[in-house]
Amino acid sequence: MKIRALSCALVAALVSVSAFAQAPQTRSEHVIDLVSVSSARTGSNRPHDLQVRSSVSAHAPKDDDVRVMAPEFDRAEYRVGEPLFFDVVVKNVGEKPLKFPTTLDDSLADRGGPDTVTATVALTFVDAVLGRQTVAPQVLYGANDIPGSLIVVHPQETVRIHAPGVWLMSAARGTPNKSQWPRELQVKALLTVVRNGISESLGLSQTAAPITLRMATR
Repeated sequence: MKIRALSCALVAALVSVSAFAQAPQTRSEHVIDLVSVSSARTGSNRPHDLQVRSSVSAHAPKDDDVRVMAPEFDRAEYRVGEPLFFDVVVKNVGEKPLKFPTTLDDSLADRGGPDTVTATVALTFVDAVLGRQTVAPQVLYGANDIPGSLIVVHPQETVRIHAPGVWLMSAARGTPNKSQWPRELQVKALLTVVRNGISESLGLSQTAAPITLRMATR
């Protein structure tokens, strides 16, 4: 009886594991790759949502709709003027789907139009010597009437922006002397969205990524 009961339990466990393995897994991340192509190409687990359709009610992000994660870098140390690659992840923490732009080509979208969404993703830090700086801004455009230029991001889904850049300072603060290098930075990600011609800062990542920035080589 014990052997029979154990056999039944084993069969039940195998059936349970098999059912779990066959269950469709929900993927929840959209990827906007700004590195592999000159204009953004999107990859999504929801191919039917690559553009805003009339059957989907979605709106441009607002400050209480999104959470911006700390940037992820290809390296932990750079020199001023060197190229970099980074990822920024934005999560829809609201209750409604959001429209997020995907294209770098500003000629495809009228930025002043009511159906246009413009988003800027950038790196930012404040340093005692270098001051407040913005690095590698990426401006994305999208409009309802431009196929593929907007994706629909459902609640709890994320958008990962994979982007290139260069370590150049946005604000002149003078050149630190040699003894002040390297700089140990805490770099955050910043998301800004333009709606109806008005720029709104929607999210600064609560956490930062540590980066060592060294003096440029001559």
